[in-house]
Amino acid sequence: MYYSKKDGEMKFIESIAPPVGPSPDTKYTDVKTILNPGDIIILFTDGVSEAMSKKREEFGQEKVFQILKENANNQPEVIIDKIIKDLREFTAGYEQSDDISLIVMKIK
Repeated sequence: MYYSKKDGEMKFIESIAPPVGPSPDTKYTDVKTILNPGDIIILFTDGVSEAMSKKREEFGQEKVFQILKENANNQPEVIIDKIIKDLREFTAGYEQSDDISLIVMKIK
């Protein structure tokens, strides 16, 4: 997924292959897209979007996208820090049940 600065919205790069986790029996295909200065690529595991609050509510993919949109003018480190901060506040000490991995890249 990536944030298009020009359009101000999240866009998906469509692929029929699994995004991660190489397997000898899986056929992978190349997918190409054009990225422009200011666009932001975000990759995260389901441990981010599926993190639970004490009320058993998920953090959600939309919350991640909202934080990204609100912080699109910031550097990637700031965006990551904001997502992690909001995630910690949301879970408020509730037990982590999955890995949390997050990568943010901004096109210059």
